Amino acid sequence: MPYWKAFSDLTTSRQTSQAGPSPILVGEVLAWLLLHDIEGTESRVEFLYFVRQLDIEFLDYVSTEMKRKTDTAQSKAKTDQIVRRR
Repeated sequence: MPYWKAFSDLTTSRQTSQAGPSPILVGEVLAWLLLHDIEGTESRVEFLYFVRQLDIEFLDYVSTEMKRKTDTAQSKAKTDQIVRRR
């Protein structure tokens, strides 16, 4: 099954806010399955499972990167404060 292709297509459908991206909605996955004529409950459940696993990894990566950038910005701000005090 084309899990990576589906994930690539579906990732553009997700909502995003300042807190970061939201998970891909189940309804979006089901719509993708219908659009691509993928039938059968077992196939759909398996497909949903694998797309969700890709999504979890993606969301973890984005969360880690956002935290790293925030930490870097906070560290730079502290360094700038110390330099200004001198």
